[in-house]
Order: sequence, then C-alpha cells, then structure tokens
Amino acid sequence: EGVQPVLCCAAKKKLILYKWVGSSFDEWKEIALPDTPACMAWCGDSLCVGVGRKYTIINVRTGAEKPLFDSNSSAPAIFRLPGLQEMLLGRDSISVFQDFEGRPSRKYAITWGAPPSSMVYSHPYVIALLPKSVEVQLMETQKAVQTISLRASAVVPSPRDDAAYVLANNQVYRLRPVPVYRQIDILMESESYETALRLCELCMSQPQVAAKADGIYRAYGLSLLAEREFDAAISQLTRCTSLDPREVLSYFPDLCPAGFPPASAPLDLKGHQLLRAYVSLIKYLNALRRRRAAPGGR
Repeated sequence: EGVQPVLCCAAKKKLILYKWVGSSFDEWKEIALPDTPACMAWCGDSLCVGVGRKYTIINVRTGAEKPLFDSNSSAPAIFRLPGLQEMLLGRDSISVFQDFEGRPSRKYAITWGAPPSSMVYSHPYVIALLPKSVEVQLMETQKAVQTISLRASAVVPSPRDDAAYVLANNQVYRLRPVPVYRQIDILMESESYETALRLCELCMSQPQVAAKADGIYRAYGLSLLAEREFDAAISQLTRCTSLDPREVLSYFPDLCPAGFPPASAPLDLKGHQLLRAYVSLIKYLNALRRRRAAPGGR
C-alpha cells in the first residue's frame, strides 16, 4: 500500500502483515481477531475484514477498528471495485456500496437472486456467482441483464479485455461480452428502455453506440407517454432530434393533425390528468421551438 508495499495474510485468528524491505517481505506486525477471517480487502491504509458475520475496517498502522454491519444469514463477501474508492459488501442477497471509510457511498444497492459468493467487474457490468447460477447486472441501474445456469466455484477477470473466466463443472468457461451496440438492440427488443439508455450513456464514446441514442430517446419517451408518465416522457422526447412532433400530438385525439394517423393507443384523459398532460406537452413544444430557432437547429 502506498510507496512501500504491504502484504497481509490471514492465519487462524489473526492477520500477519509484511512490509517490503530491500528485496523481500519482512514480518511487520500481527493483529488479533476474534475468529478466522472469511474475506478481506485493502481499502487505502486499512483492511476491510469479514469475521464471523461482521464487517470491520482495521487501520493497519494504528490498529484502530471501525465496526460496520452484519452480513445477516449469508457468509460475508467483500469486493473492491477496481479504479474506485468503493467496495461492495454482501448482506443476504444484497451488495451494499461502501467507501474506504466504511460509509455508504451510493443511495442504492445491488439485489441478487441469491447471496453471491464472489464477483468481478467487467465494465459496465458486475458478474456474481450465486449458488446455482452466474448473474450479470448493469451496475448503474441494478438491473439483471443475464442469468447463466452454472454452479460456478470461482470467477476471475481477464487482464487483457472485458472478459471473465468462470470455473464450473471441472471446466473453465470464458464469458465474453456481446458488443454494446448489439446488447442495446436486445434490450430494445425486450422494451428494457431504461437499461438500454443507461448502457448507451455509459458507452457513448463508441460511434455505433452513440448512433442509437436518438432511437432510444424516441422509443423510451413514447413508452412513458403511453404509461402517462408525462414529465418523464417529455424529458426523453425533447432529446430526440429525429422525432416528428405530430407523432407526439397523435396521442391526443383532440390535437392530432388532420391527415396524420392517430396513435395505435391514444390517451383517454380527463380532468387534472389531462391538464398535467397538456402542461408537459406545452413544455415539449416550447423546447422544440427553441431548438429549431437556434443556429443549425433541427
């Protein structure tokens, strides 16, 4: 850790720490524990350790301990997110985001189909080993995008690409991600618009992915409009540059332009709900007018 490498080994009810001195590791200190640790991970100058059913952060230089929480009915599981000052700590079927100080780092957690025993990160996914399957989730939306029926015992990330290697049934499987633009097509076909949009936003540097953004805004926005989520719908539709505004108006029978085909499922609105829809519609039309009035606008 830091400029001087430190190695930590778990041995029965203690941690043994070694410092790199010259050309080898020399024993530095021991830290006593109430039980044999089930898992541990470095977090800065400290270690996050799972002992029994409890998580504790231990500063290896001072020996100060900070108890966190229990893993409840599941065995403790710690995963450090690569490149981030964050960890995922298991609690039953939930993985909780914590920073290196042991504080919640995100307002959400990842919920799995069962308690995970191990996981790896393959941008932008987290791959977890469950008792009877391997589950893949998009970390930013906490949505499961794939479940593979494998009773796997180990998983490691590939050092060269976004693949992962899984040990199951006395065999090693290589899990290789489908190209992101194709993943988006699959999500759109299943009407998983929110996940498709977030995946697109995470990978906009890829031209084939960026080209799909407008289609996602349109499909997601019209879907939200049909579900009467008016403000959310308009926030997506205003980002779409290829949408004919008459298609939005076609959802309102009294406003559908003459000669333009009505929506397949027009909105039947009354009272306050109709007023809310009209307010959102006015926001959309005003935004469209401003965009078209701007230099080079469409």
